[in-house]
Amino acid sequence: KQEDAIMWTLVLFTLFGNPNSGGGTYANVSTFHFSTEKFCLETAKTLEAQGVFANSAPTSYQIFGKCIQHQ
Repeated sequence: KQEDAIMWTLVLFTLFGNPNSGGGTYANVSTFHFSTEKFCLETAKTLEAQGVFANSAPTSYQIFGKCIQHQ
């Protein structure tokens, strides 16, 4: 079936900053593959909840993602 070939990829962005010690930023992009949109969205929501402009002195970070459908 063609439906079986549909996959979902979570593109996860992680941004780090260190504004207190003279600056500096870092960004990372990771991808995770899922068989269903539901699993992709649940994972994105869980990971985003862990890093919404979180502060862990002296750095701060943000995690956000986007689920993309592909075949």
